[in-house]
Amino acid sequence: LARLAEVLKGAEHFRRLKTQNSMIELAITMPMSPCHLERELASLGGRRGGFLDTSSAFLRIAQSANKRLVIMVPFIDQSGFKWLQRVFSGARPEVEKVLILRELNKYAADISVYHQEWLTALRVKIEDYHLAHDRESGRRLANETFHAKVLLADETLAYVGSANLLWSSEAASLEAGVVIEGDAAAQV
Repeated sequence: LARLAEVLKGAEHFRRLKTQNSMIELAITMPMSPCHLERELASLGGRRGGFLDTSSAFLRIAQSANKRLVIMVPFIDQSGFKWLQRVFSGARPEVEKVLILRELNKYAADISVYHQEWLTALRVKIEDYHLAHDRESGRRLANETFHAKVLLADETLAYVGSANLLWSSEAASLEAGVVIEGDAAAQV
């Protein structure tokens, strides 16, 4: 009976997933070639499911946005600003584009000088999620911020993973995330 109970729990879980109308795909940036991971995967023969590369996943999310595209990353470098431009340019012109960074003051020159022209042309709204708390609040850390990396198109398609907007996240480091489509994306 205990084994049957476990099987029935699994069946119920599967049924709930199927009725929630959500799909999940893996998005990966492979480490710079040659890499041990690439050789290991090749030695396994065919792998089930496959995966999207992170750049393609980001562009797919941008292209699917009809009303709003939100990109939330704590870290961005010069290569990342170019990547960001490609992603935001992939969205329709009428789509609201929102960039949420951590400690916006670190990127003041990038935003107001080096990348100001295209950010303005694409009408990118930039927000800072770096909030100070009063000393009397009892918080151990004075600032509230985030480490998550999220892209969200209209609450219907989302990426949640490890990729920042950095050169290494697009081309050199192993990054992994999931692209979520459907009901679960609204939770993101």
